Amino acid sequence: MSSHVPLPKKRHSKSKLFATVSSLSSRKKEHAKYIETHPFNHRLSVIVSKDKERDTRQLLEAHIHEYYRVSLKLTDLVDPSFIQGYVANKGLVALSLGMRIDVDDVFAIDGQSRLVMSLCKDTYQALGLAGQQAQFPLERGTRFIVTVDLLAIDPEKNNFRRIHSRLDAVFGGKEFEFAVGLYDRDTGKALTLDIPGASACKPQIEVSTVLGVDVPDLADLLAQETVARESLDDWCEQAQDVFEWIGLTVAGASPAICGGR
Repeated sequence: MSSHVPLPKKRHSKSKLFATVSSLSSRKKEHAKYIETHPFNHRLSVIVSKDKERDTRQLLEAHIHEYYRVSLKLTDLVDPSFIQGYVANKGLVALSLGMRIDVDDVFAIDGQSRLVMSLCKDTYQALGLAGQQAQFPLERGTRFIVTVDLLAIDPEKNNFRRIHSRLDAVFGGKEFEFAVGLYDRDTGKALTLDIPGASACKPQIEVSTVLGVDVPDLADLLAQETVARESLDDWCEQAQDVFEWIGLTVAGASPAICGGR
């Protein structure tokens, strides 16, 4: 998207799909902040034409890093030694594996050093920690989000003892398998995770070909360095159509049609 064509607030204020070229190189890393608001995401989808498949694969392989699989108790994640060793001084992200976000309790440590728990109603009520109703309720029941700022935990205060005791009371000694990434906060370089039992893994790249799909014409969107005020609404509508087409294609809708070829 051209950095010279800012979308009006009403067009993007609630969308996580908005970014400008200039923002990608900004020290504020606004796009990274958007990504961090979705700690339970576990897959990146890239749509390219067939002739770009090889180049795209090589680019991805050059930039993906190892992650680790390790079994941990939830009380381990709030342990002061764990926080100081891996969260406070390094950049650790984690996501529980083998669970479905619509029916199971799911846990993550996001890029802002927060333990985020997506819980079913029964678990939330049993846990007794303050949270909020999930923004998108599901047909199978309301879910609740509990967030714990790990960097704010003080083992000398009652708040830590309450969090630890409630996690222990509800989940006990049960271990959950996590996918964990450890990174240098400043450079983004992948670091070695030395937690006992952690096994290194390489992210898998899966390629699928979609045939018979109408592809939107991006020529007008990409060619315009500036957009006249009177035609801005039309430009925004076209951009919105492209976003919707991407979503339909990734979701496997057949056919995903968005005008043009």
